[in-house]
Amino acid sequence: MCAKRLQKTKKDLLFWVVLAALIGTFCYCAYRLGSYYLADRRSREMAESVSKYVHVPQTPGLDRESEREQIQVDFPALRQVNGDIVAWLYGPGTEISYPVVQGKDNDQYLYLLPDRTWNVSGSLFLDYRCSPGFSDNISIIYGHHMKTGAMFGGLVQYKEQSYYKAHPYFYLITPEQKYRVELFAGCVIPSDAELYQSSVPQEYLQDCINNSTFIAPVESVPEGPILVLSTCTYEYENARYAVLGELVSLE
Repeated sequence: MCAKRLQKTKKDLLFWVVLAALIGTFCYCAYRLGSYYLADRRSREMAESVSKYVHVPQTPGLDRESEREQIQVDFPALRQVNGDIVAWLYGPGTEISYPVVQGKDNDQYLYLLPDRTWNVSGSLFLDYRCSPGFSDNISIIYGHHMKTGAMFGGLVQYKEQSYYKAHPYFYLITPEQKYRVELFAGCVIPSDAELYQSSVPQEYLQDCINNSTFIAPVESVPEGPILVLSTCTYEYENARYAVLGELVSLE
């Protein structure tokens, strides 16, 4: 009798231990999920609050004169929010319309919003090694791949030809210049790929075109400066998805 009672007590104890573990796991997951979406809401609120300083074309296919006239960004006002803001990036028809910051290194804005408050969404940020005026041969903007589609969450849609066809360009606006970013390649690459190094061979850029996830109307590397938009992707460990575009001045 005592042995049966002891066995029942052990089973009851095991049941409550397993139940407690399940409840704990559920609560932790709910907390993480809730925190993620609260952070996303705060990130979107921040983006909306600074978007009042920006006017961008809502009609695709405008000529350059119309584009130049319609694109207006109040950089003095934006820099009252944060002096590290160096540009505004906008993709017509996409969710991407954000200020671009540049920190002292590539870690500073991983988890800081443009107003420098902590947030898992972070900011779009220019590689600290690049000229803030985007005068280098290659400039790189990084952003998190948020599951909600915020930041560069939507960038991976360029793996589909139809998405590229509907959204073949971005606008990049700096205090000194306005650019149309004419996209010409998208590729899945490792985080230590040559594209992220200080010097990128033309042959490597040509390989990006040859192996692009979408087909653009180009056969060779454009002659103008190149903008790289980079985010995480999950084909393999430490994989990145990079979209490349030529910076074409609207001035």
